[in-house]
Amino acid sequence: MEEQQYEKILAWLEGSLTQEEQDLFALAMKNDPALAKEVSLVKATLTAQNEPDVAALRKNLQSIMAEPVQTKQANRSKPLLLIIIVLLAVILLYWLLPKGEESQPPAISPSTPIALYEQYYPIQKLPVPINVVRDLQSGSNPDSLKNLLTPLLAELNQAVIHGEKEVAAQALQQIKATDPTRQVLTSSGLALLEGVVLLQQGSPDESLPYFAKAEENRPDELAQWYRAGAYLRMGKTQEARSALEVIINQPMHPKRQEAAQIIKQLPPDS
Repeated sequence: MEEQQYEKILAWLEGSLTQEEQDLFALAMKNDPALAKEVSLVKATLTAQNEPDVAALRKNLQSIMAEPVQTKQANRSKPLLLIIIVLLAVILLYWLLPKGEESQPPAISPSTPIALYEQYYPIQKLPVPINVVRDLQSGSNPDSLKNLLTPLLAELNQAVIHGEKEVAAQALQQIKATDPTRQVLTSSGLALLEGVVLLQQGSPDESLPYFAKAEENRPDELAQWYRAGAYLRMGKTQEARSALEVIINQPMHPKRQEAAQIIKQLPPDS
């Protein structure tokens, strides 16, 4: 009789009873608190048994074991409770698993510094630095110089993107000659521009002094970002990490989130 009741409880939980049988069983649970408790225990046990995550499994088991067992109609429910205890015994074997085997979030695989440079510093997304654009758009600058420098900066940008080193070098020289007294381009802005061009052209070691010059008078967020890129391009993990940490330590830095992502993927310092 008890096996039939257990089978009926399973059928109720699986939803395989007919509508009439479901209605009758629901009514029986309503009128018999002990039966309702048995159904609740079976459901919780089956849920815990199928839990793939060990931490969640343990939580479910603690919840089940904390449930008070109804003593009413104890003689009638003993066989069913015995079945539940057997199921719990099987599930408790999962507790023997060492904590180290519990599910852990997947670790981020380290990437090479050069691969990270190519991911976060693609040439197509490295236009003329925004600082230079700000210099150019300043309302106090002579329109004549703006009109001369605008097409030169555009030419420089396209030359870098398409890998035309000679054209880029000529455009850069023309930019310097057009504004020799730095009425439009500040010294730091021009240094940043030269550093970015060298970095994009595959000369990261030569770009570093220009990024340092761009920060002679005050910290420059873009110079800090490109300096980190130069170290990545050179494969210098430790120096890149230090440069990225400078960025992360500035809550308002526009590249803070990207810097944090790169650091997570950097291999250990060699």
